[in-house]
Amino acid sequence: MKRPLPSDPAEQRLAVLQKLRIVIRAAQQHSAWIEKQCGVSGAQLWIMQELHEHGGMRVGALARALAIHQTTTSNLLDTLVKRALVRKDADPDDRRAVVVSLTAAGAALLATAPRP
Repeated sequence: MKRPLPSDPAEQRLAVLQKLRIVIRAAQQHSAWIEKQCGVSGAQLWIMQELHEHGGMRVGALARALAIHQTTTSNLLDTLVKRALVRKDADPDDRRAVVVSLTAAGAALLATAPRP
């Protein structure tokens, strides 16, 4: 049963904050469950899913698709590259840019992993 928001604005903000914390905690628990199931975080699995769906992507495009900062995306990718689940190659159209692709090992892990 839904409880209506309190009439006091301060209490309303507190109620919204409490609900937001519930959602954040649920997302953290889901990510931990995903990592236990397949050995990569929920965010890393989401990256792999995007690469599977869209093929090779630049890091900036990947960051926009996940709505996270490019630096965060690069940090998540570094772990995936070290585990040979994704690879980085120079963009053939712009040698200064990098294109990230899913490897065969990454595709195999993704095929058995829970949906992100």
